[in-house]
Amino acid sequence: MKFLKRFWGAILIVLLEIAMGVMLIIDARQLTVFVFTLFGIALLIFSLVMTIQYLKARKNESESIFTLIVAITAFVVGAVLAFGAAMLVDLLSGLLAIFYGAIMIVNGVLKIGEFFTLKKQRVAASPFHIISGILSIILGVIAIIFNYLALETIGIIIGITLIVVAVFDIAALVNAYRLTKDLDFYALPDVVDLDDDDE
Repeated sequence: MKFLKRFWGAILIVLLEIAMGVMLIIDARQLTVFVFTLFGIALLIFSLVMTIQYLKARKNESESIFTLIVAITAFVVGAVLAFGAAMLVDLLSGLLAIFYGAIMIVNGVLKIGEFFTLKKQRVAASPFHIISGILSIILGVIAIIFNYLALETIGIIIGITLIVVAVFDIAALVNAYRLTKDLDFYALPDVVDLDDDDE
């Protein structure tokens, strides 16, 4: 339970990597269309909330016109994404490959940063964090360089990489679990000794 509380963020990332990897391998284009549509719907809801907020506050003259401008912008972008996602994906396939590549690079940098943060805090830091991070960066760069390939091809490459990265992350978590378990085991006698001394 302590392990889950301490590493819940890393476990969530691993699950997302596996899910994203599998979906990209199955159909990168369809996944991207789905994400765009979902984001578009979210923007439409946001624009509706902002418009209602503006109209309510307008009576008291306490709301800026900026709120209405944000609402209109969100509505336009949301409508384009929600209803034209498929067309956008086909038109911007090269840019989307760059987008996915950029995500991989950021992910890799964060993993390497996490390794050094854990090491500095003297918490279970595994070399698998470094391997996973470097692999993620390399594949991100490849996706950006070869962005002219079909989105499906880039998706398969990134999907496979994400699953491989997830495997390294699982290995890092297993290593962290072992170290945490050992530390907890060795900490128990100290606690018992302290209680005995107090008596």
